[in-house]
Amino acid sequence: CLLAIITLALISCQTQSMSKKSTPELILRLSVQDSLSGGSLANVEFEISPGWHIYGPQLQKNGRPTSLTFSQAGKPLAPPLWPEVSSFDEGKSGSSLGYSGRINVRAPIDPSLNEVQASISWVACAHICVPGETVLKLTF
Repeated sequence: CLLAIITLALISCQTQSMSKKSTPELILRLSVQDSLSGGSLANVEFEISPGWHIYGPQLQKNGRPTSLTFSQAGKPLAPPLWPEVSSFDEGKSGSSLGYSGRINVRAPIDPSLNEVQASISWVACAHICVPGETVLKLTF
């Protein structure tokens, strides 16, 4: 299975290992994937429950931005690659930008360090909004 990411590099869908966090509105999975170009990528998959959405990473009038920071050996990595956001109608509050369904957020990592951490915060909204945060750690 091949996926194209924003930089147009192709990656393999083979996952080396995974760490997971679940809430009723959202499932988060941290994995490491081998790149066909020879490197490795950290990947957080957001599986957003039907009827729910999360906000995009940019600051906006409505909602709190979703934040994701990858790190290795205690040092933050380059900013992750986010997919394109969609617009959500929020009634009298106007519209906001975010995601629904399933998205993947990636960043290149140094595989020789054998570990990666993802610090994530979000607000998931449907008929109510529920904030959340977690740290996923993976040794591979």
